[in-house]
Amino acid sequence: MDFRTIVRGHQRKFKEFDKRRSPIVLILDSIDSFNAIKIKLQRIYPKYYLIVLTKGLFKEVNEVIKELWSMSMDNVNFLTSNATHGFIYTYFPFDHEKCGTDLLLHPINVFDTTIQKWSNLNFYPEKVQNLNNCALKVGVTESIPMVITSNETDGTKSFDGIEVLLIRKLALEFNFTPQFNIFESVGVAREKNSTGVLGSLYDRKCDVAIGSLSLQIDRTQVLSATSMFASIPIVAVIPPSSQISAFVKLYLPFDFTTWILLFVMFLTGYIVILITKLISKTSYKFIVGHKRIISRQVV
Repeated sequence: MDFRTIVRGHQRKFKEFDKRRSPIVLILDSIDSFNAIKIKLQRIYPKYYLIVLTKGLFKEVNEVIKELWSMSMDNVNFLTSNATHGFIYTYFPFDHEKCGTDLLLHPINVFDTTIQKWSNLNFYPEKVQNLNNCALKVGVTESIPMVITSNETDGTKSFDGIEVLLIRKLALEFNFTPQFNIFESVGVAREKNSTGVLGSLYDRKCDVAIGSLSLQIDRTQVLSATSMFASIPIVAVIPPSSQISAFVKLYLPFDFTTWILLFVMFLTGYIVILITKLISKTSYKFIVGHKRIISRQVV
């Protein structure tokens, strides 16, 4: 089968998905052809790749996947075909069973050359929205208040601070487990003798680094996917409340329900006294505490 027909169909449909860019197309027939261009791939970082396997899934394809993931290239499709169909495969680095190791290819789309149609429009599925509780190694260096470390009674270290809280919030959002690795200094990232937390990133011993790392030109040349943020103190100004009137001070100690109950009790007592006054003068004088009635009872 002529791969050009499938590739053009792939590119055309992908344009409907993302009009701003097209995937880079690579043609491989063996692991040797991949090794020949691997160094060049490390110098370019487009978002999408389409790798055409002209001789099918050769036995070393898993080595190709491993190398691609070591270069943080996840949006990669592999295209193979037979006499009537084209097949697209990809790999999922955060599979809940693999978590970045022993990666395998999974079929995601089929092209039928007879009807010139894809089985679905899912060319580059989402791979980092849910990390399936996989562990991400977080390199940290203490930098108060961004990262605060303390020693526990059992000999372990606990981590707190603004950036630690951010990492834990991201862990909840994207479903991954942060594993903190502490370093004494920020260090430097370079091809040889990398040191500190930046060296752990460059040598791929850690996946993420935190610790109030300033953005510098030499660091952006060796590190990718760097996000910058800034923080400033917040000052809250609370204006004084309005003056309370005398009437509000009068009824404010009780709520509306309490005042209703007090009014009902007062009205009931007044009615009882009024009725007693009409029925019996003696009982009325006793209720209101007439002194002559009280003195007679005492005597």
